[in-house]
Amino acid sequence: MEELSELQQLFESETHREVLESALMKMLQEKGEAHPSVEQALARVLQHTDRRLYAQSPLNELKSKSRSIQKSVVHINNRWIAVAAALLLCGTIGYFIWQYENQPQDTATVAQSSAPIQPASGKATLMLPDGRVINLGSNGKITTLDMVEETKDRVIYHLNDQAKSNIPQLHTIATPRGGTYQVQLADGTEVWLNAASSITFPTRFTGETREIEIQGEVFIQVTPHKNRPFLVHTGSQTIEVLGTAFNISAYADQREITTALVEGGLRVIDGGNSVRLTPGEMAINTRGSRPTLVKEKADLDRILAWRNGIFRYNGQPIEDIMAEVGRWYDVDVRFEGDVFAKRFAGEISRFQNVTDVLDIIALTGSVNIKLEGREIIVKPR
Repeated sequence: MEELSELQQLFESETHREVLESALMKMLQEKGEAHPSVEQALARVLQHTDRRLYAQSPLNELKSKSRSIQKSVVHINNRWIAVAAALLLCGTIGYFIWQYENQPQDTATVAQSSAPIQPASGKATLMLPDGRVINLGSNGKITTLDMVEETKDRVIYHLNDQAKSNIPQLHTIATPRGGTYQVQLADGTEVWLNAASSITFPTRFTGETREIEIQGEVFIQVTPHKNRPFLVHTGSQTIEVLGTAFNISAYADQREITTALVEGGLRVIDGGNSVRLTPGEMAINTRGSRPTLVKEKADLDRILAWRNGIFRYNGQPIEDIMAEVGRWYDVDVRFEGDVFAKRFAGEISRFQNVTDVLDIIALTGSVNIKLEGREIIVKPR
């Protein structure tokens, strides 16, 4: 096929081969697999690749033309078909949809950083009302707090007899850039914090409502209680729920606060404006001098990708992507020149080395990316 020949030529360039071979070898080594045969590789692509991710690529006719592929594949180098198939496996290495028509011949890989940059891991701090700060991320009980149990990447607030006799206190758990954490509140509600996020909450809930405050990005699975609504505050916005699962992204450097509903029902309120969501919908609250609050259909696969350890994009601008990469790997990002119109689609594991992630974005040919120390520099190509 003409498309596969073109793909083969792309992979056989010296620069591309080094990056792609390295990624493939790493994946196969981690999974303990040998090179797949041509037939196995193509079958794996058809079985595991998300249609939306390869719809724009030269492999988008694989499924409808599988018979013709089998006839013509003998003319293609088996080794590179295996590379192409393995790299297209969703959730394993991932890829970014490459812009073949504009692909330059001198695409450069990202310069290696002198110090290793690790992906986010379970770490956070607990701030107490008296100003004490406790580092989280170990096992066992926090000695000064009988109601709190700490595991490797999670704390659990127990509603025991001793806790009931105490006056509730406001605690704040915050993740740094490069950190994630999970909190189980006293009512059983589960909260997952993405990097550079925080939650402020009482050690136990009293009164007619259950109220917390969040910053950054969190996923919340609320324990149902029809007589005690659960309220989530972020800035001027309040989310009112009875029992539901939803994701809210409210980073201070974002133009919008997005609330996506997975199950149940909720209402998003900001001043005199409010919207009700049903599962699969999202509320978009635009900040600024003229704030707006609207609801749209939610791309839950993309929104919840961070919970599944994946960077996933479907036409997001480069500045949003780099902001997320910066928070996850705890690196700074600097833009030089006008790159803000560049958009990307695709996915890659969040647990890859940061240089692997940046290499794949750079292979689109749309931007130049350089890593200096702990700073990513993005320039137009």
